Amino acid sequence: MITRKLKNLYLILLCFAVPLMAQSVTVTVGDATVDGYTSDIEVPVILTNPNDAVAGIQFDMEVAPGNVISLTSIDAVGDASGFSASFNELSDDVYRVVLYNAGSTVISANADTVMTLHFDGSSVVSSQVDLLVSGLIVSDSAGGTISSSSGNGSITIGYVVSLDLSDGQGDIDETVSVTVDMDNGGVVAVFNLIYLILLTMLQFQILQLPHVQMVLL
Repeated sequence: MITRKLKNLYLILLCFAVPLMAQSVTVTVGDATVDGYTSDIEVPVILTNPNDAVAGIQFDMEVAPGNVISLTSIDAVGDASGFSASFNELSDDVYRVVLYNAGSTVISANADTVMTLHFDGSSVVSSQVDLLVSGLIVSDSAGGTISSSSGNGSITIGYVVSLDLSDGQGDIDETVSVTVDMDNGGVVAVFNLIYLILLTMLQFQILQLPHVQMVLL
């Protein structure tokens, strides 16, 4: 009786362990930091597959915000060298990325970087862009689907400066103090700082109110 119970316990543990092992594949779009006006921005696509050989990868990627940079080409690299890497634009700033091999070659376990995404940022002086991954499909050599998860990436171009204004309210002719917090990755000239504050206040519609004065201390 005890032996039978132990066997049943072993089978239960095995049933829990199999799904955990099957979900060991992760595809992550990496991060990149470049100077402004960079014409070729390289972003790695990293495959984490400690247990499974992979025959193909497909995912959709949204570049947000849109109309900033564009995907121009993809290279298959590392253990995926010799594979075909391609993409097509599903809609504005949304791309479908595919990595495959027409033969029987697979990407062995512990592959690391398998693709390099190339973006054109030649017209951008400064921006923060998110690369949002969805609809990931990973296949094995038999054409079956391997359970997997995905990770998003980002691109930082030039010096990205963000301003955060505190809340403030008051009646006409009253003085209202507003705190401006700045998060910057480099030196910002005073003129540029004033310009950024003005833009931020316009965004929050502060300057559209009558009888409002801005005092820089």
